[in-house]
Amino acid sequence: MRSHGDHVATSGGWHNWAGNISASPRRHATPASAADVVAEVQRAATDGLTVRMVGRGHSFTPTAVTDGVLLHPDRLTAIRSVDNAAGTVTVEAGCPLHVLNAALLARGLSLANMGDIQVQTVAGATQTGTHGTGRGRPDSRARAGPCRRPDRHLLGAGAGRRRNRTGRR
Repeated sequence: MRSHGDHVATSGGWHNWAGNISASPRRHATPASAADVVAEVQRAATDGLTVRMVGRGHSFTPTAVTDGVLLHPDRLTAIRSVDNAAGTVTVEAGCPLHVLNAALLARGLSLANMGDIQVQTVAGATQTGTHGTGRGRPDSRARAGPCRRPDRHLLGAGAGRRRNRTGRR
């Protein structure tokens, strides 16, 4: 058994923190870079498998359910940049919200909206439409990140990307 935050992977299985959603993926992977994610997606495509990314498992929906490959972003946690003047931040998918919040607070910034559970990852909160108090939901403020298809075609990066604006303290 291995724990990924609040969700648990056991002998190939996975369930969310509440235990009401479970999956039996054929493979689990914990990529450490965007190149690792691309390699896992390509390997899954070769094997005819679907791919899902799971955050901390705080969703009550089957968003992460797959019988293919379940990616865990536990090693994709870096805060890559913070631009105080622009009020923007660039983070990796697996960055827990409590880590991001502490880094922003140290710079006099905050998220414009925050749900009540801080152990979620940035990707999980964005993917599931986490909401809280403040201005808009986190997913409405995130810019599109790059995504590669198994044939290495890049999607979701380029014109029309929105910036993730943080709220000023």
